[in-house]
Amino acid sequence: FAGYLTGVNMVLDNTYDIVSWLDGTLPGILVATCANMPDQPVAAAAVQVLQVLAPQRIPAAEKPEEIVVGEQKRLLYPSVVRAMQQALKDRGQSLVVDGDFGPGTRSAISAFQTANGLPATGFPDARTMVALMAGMPPGAAPPQ
Repeated sequence: FAGYLTGVNMVLDNTYDIVSWLDGTLPGILVATCANMPDQPVAAAAVQVLQVLAPQRIPAAEKPEEIVVGEQKRLLYPSVVRAMQQALKDRGQSLVVDGDFGPGTRSAISAFQTANGLPATGFPDARTMVALMAGMPPGAAPPQ
């Protein structure tokens, strides 16, 4: 399970991330951040991305659960599902925050995706997760 944002998080106690680098979303955010900071080293942009995403870290290891929507699959920690549900509820969606990825959660994600210009699949892909959990629009750089 590739749940670490950086190699640093792999060696820190109680530090797990909501999404991994593997699907290209976070590298895209880093590239956008670098474009907004052309005179700064890449490390400065990486630190900025990490600072924006840091509040979403998971403090304890959990057994990840497989989330399946159609043919798409991913592993998520139950606490990430609960945090995602809470973020959706905070944005006006009517759903139970229980850590169970069911039809209500899929429907709420689909509505969020539609409202944010993402493909409305109901699947919690990394672009959706970053937009929802870190408040960053797809393809955007973190605020400076």
